[in-house]
Order: sequence, then C-alpha cells, then structure tokens
Amino acid sequence: MEVIWCQNKKLLLCFILLFLSFQSIGSEPKKDNVSIFNIIILEYIRVTMDEYKQPLSKEKMDEVHYESALAYVNYLKSWFELNKGVEVRTERINFNEAKIINENGFKAAKLPYDAWFFADIYDVFDENERNKFWREMNSNSERESEEKIFVDLWFKMKTEAEGTSIEKRKKSQRWLKRMRKIPLVIEIEKTMTMVEDSFRYKK
Repeated sequence: MEVIWCQNKKLLLCFILLFLSFQSIGSEPKKDNVSIFNIIILEYIRVTMDEYKQPLSKEKMDEVHYESALAYVNYLKSWFELNKGVEVRTERINFNEAKIINENGFKAAKLPYDAWFFADIYDVFDENERNKFWREMNSNSERESEEKIFVDLWFKMKTEAEGTSIEKRKKSQRWLKRMRKIPLVIEIEKTMTMVEDSFRYKK
C-alpha cells in the first residue's frame, strides 16, 4: 500500500508541476487553447519522417489530413453497411477502429503507419489499457486532464521500455526516442525528471 501511495504522490506532483510549468510559459488551461496532444502528435509525425529522411512538407501534411478524413468516412460507410437498419451511430470511434482508420489513411498518403503517434502505444498496451486510455483521451478536454493523461502515458511507456517483452520494449523505446526530439516534450521530461530525482533524494 505504501508503494502504491508513493507512486501516486509522484504522479500527483508531476501533474502539479507540469500544470505550473505550462502556466509559466503563458499556456493557461483555456478551452480555446490548442491541445498539447495536438501539438505533440504533429511534431511526432515530423520527427518520424525526418527519421525516414522524408521531411514533412505542408502539402504532405494536408494530404495526410485529407486521406485520414477519407479513411474515416469510408470506415463509417462500411460500418453502416455491416449494421443494416442502424441510422445513427452514437458511440465514439474506439482505439481499434482508430488504428484501422489511420493505417488506411497513412497508407493512402504514402506515409509509414508508425508515424502515427498512437501506433506504438496501441501495440504496447493490452486490451484493457487501450480501452481505458482511449476513453480518457476522448472524455477529457481540459488542459489539466491532458497533463495527467500524458504523465500516466509517459511512465507506462518508460516502464515497458525496460520490460521483459522484447516487442513491447522495442516499440516503447522507439516511441520515447522520437518523443525526446520534440521541444515541448523535452521541457516536460525535465519537469518529470526533477520530480523523480526529488523522490530518490528523499529515500
């Protein structure tokens, strides 16, 4: 119980410091602000394409958006065809469906699927973790919630990067390596490292 509480305190402190750090650079959590995930997702694609030595142009990014939107429409069309008699779909796209849509969209845009921010996350998480993560991603619009989700995600991927599963370790390490090239993530990790170091010092 003490170990769990210690971990929770670490996550809570990370969340608080991240919240304050975003405020310090003039990014107060307002509804009309750009999501930090939107920023990171775009930068993740850029970093990945640089890795493939295919710099991402504005035209290519527009193509990705177009093809992904088209893949989304085609997926819904197929879904309604399979669910004859259903006129309205009320549930959101789930993680597995998002995976299919983005695989098709990125393929049509001639981009590697692993450039999608969530690709490696999907493969690293088990089914329950995927459902929980995707539900949180889609149900929280406030900046404070995003920061907590990011902290949880970061620690999960760091843990798996040192885990026993070779495949999960490989994909977690690749994801972390790319993330650590994104300026915003570099600053976030500095904050989280400071928190982790403070806990080690107290021990």
